[in-house]
Amino acid sequence: MTGYNMTKEEYEVTQAVLERLDKFESELEALLLDLEPLDLSRLDTVVRDETLRMFNYLSRSYILLIDTVAYKVTLEEDISCGIVKIDGQSLDEEE
Repeated sequence: MTGYNMTKEEYEVTQAVLERLDKFESELEALLLDLEPLDLSRLDTVVRDETLRMFNYLSRSYILLIDTVAYKVTLEEDISCGIVKIDGQSLDEEE
């Protein structure tokens, strides 16, 4: 398997973004769970349609976010296996 190299800056930016996405995932999951018991049948049509649109958008966002988090796990595994090198070195070589 061929590896690839990231600069230290690319690695740090990637890690920072993925950590923020982890936090966002928790918030989005909590929001979806809060919306779940909502009885939409009691809302008027316009409000119900808007609420459903929002819920569908949040659900799609959550699915995409799960894919991104899976990328983080893969990246961490690739780094730990030495497939991804940071500035030409594996992380254990830096320490």
